[in-house]
Amino acid sequence: MPQPIVIVMVKAPRPGEVKTRLVPPLSESAAAVLAACFARDTILNAQRAADDVLVAYAPADARSDLKAILPSDLHWFAQAGDNLGQRLDSVAEYAFSLGFSPLVILGADSPTLPTSFIRETVNVLTAGEADVCLGPTEDGGYYLVGLHGPVPGLFQNIDWSTPSA
Repeated sequence: MPQPIVIVMVKAPRPGEVKTRLVPPLSESAAAVLAACFARDTILNAQRAADDVLVAYAPADARSDLKAILPSDLHWFAQAGDNLGQRLDSVAEYAFSLGFSPLVILGADSPTLPTSFIRETVNVLTAGEADVCLGPTEDGGYYLVGLHGPVPGLFQNIDWSTPSA
């Protein structure tokens, strides 16, 4: 029986380490508060779409910081890898190893993504209508990646955040 999970990739909302392109006009502290709000809203939205939500967090010591600001009924995974592709591979492998399928992976910068998009992705993948679902961004990359099952190499050799992604 399918057991879908939504994975949210989250970076700890620490001043000077998140939303740095918004500084200025925001202060480092305000940018960190914004990042925390984005993460919380994205996760609450994910919980409306699926019973299980996994927070894939970075850096490795961020779990306690994030637990203080996020809902309590979440799965947790410390991101592993030197680049986004490796981090996506590792969290997907982890979730599949726990028996979850399909997976929907979001970035924490998606607080306004309609819940219906996430639900539709889960439905399409669960029904076997697609093996992979992608939500492309205008600046390169993806706001959503859905996987029915493991796809080895999917996240390899990609120039992330470029039009060629």
